[in-house]
Amino acid sequence: RPWKIASMSSIWIKDRESRFILVNRKFGEVFQRAPSELIGKTDLDLSSPELAEMYRNDDQLVMATRQPSRQEERIARGPDAYGWSETVKVPVLDVQGNVVGTAGVARDITERRLAQSLLEQRVQERTHELSDLLEQLRSEVGDDPRTWLPLFYKRVRDRRIFARRAA
Repeated sequence: RPWKIASMSSIWIKDRESRFILVNRKFGEVFQRAPSELIGKTDLDLSSPELAEMYRNDDQLVMATRQPSRQEERIARGPDAYGWSETVKVPVLDVQGNVVGTAGVARDITERRLAQSLLEQRVQERTHELSDLLEQLRSEVGDDPRTWLPLFYKRVRDRRIFARRAA
């Protein structure tokens, strides 16, 4: 169902000066404007100067190398809101093979990035817990693993460090 994927993705075409010449409805929704209002605009009209420069530099690289670009990047989700997208850009060629702009597709991956960050935080917490538990055992029974290893595993089991917490 390519049309469903396309309706969930922001899609655009820009000219050589990185002005939008075509955008889909989803792209307009991201910036809370009708797609027709975005024609002729640049990233600087829609995003912070920092992001606009990053987007323009990527456009220039895609046009210069004639190679696609795929990356996860910070995106503007409105005037003062940011998120993350997986973005693919390709050069647009005319019938003579000259580069006339870029085309892009961006899929919002903000939720995935937030979940990934939360998972990394939990891993760090568990690692810290296990390290503390190991140090506590070593201080109680010494450094010989034959002494503290069975106790370590028992305490891990008893504390259910690896068990899922109730939601």
